[in-house]
Amino acid sequence: MQANKLGDQFMDATSSSVVGTIKDKKVVPFRRPAETGKGGFVLAEVPERFDIYLELECNGHDTGSVLRIASYEIRIGTTMILRTRD
Repeated sequence: MQANKLGDQFMDATSSSVVGTIKDKKVVPFRRPAETGKGGFVLAEVPERFDIYLELECNGHDTGSVLRIASYEIRIGTTMILRTRD
């Protein structure tokens, strides 16, 4: 399986309709708080886990109270389930 790359299209997972294009991608090690031996905390990398940040370009509609992209209403904390051809 190939990694998704810039320019790849992504789709709405429920309707399979093309929603937009991947414009930028950043993969960074996943980190979570871990206690130190001295009672403090540090952010420690978790092996084989990553956070992926995508910049997506897509068409949407501003209804005045919410942004709508495909079948999703975009609000703070919204989860979108997307898929690609890969």
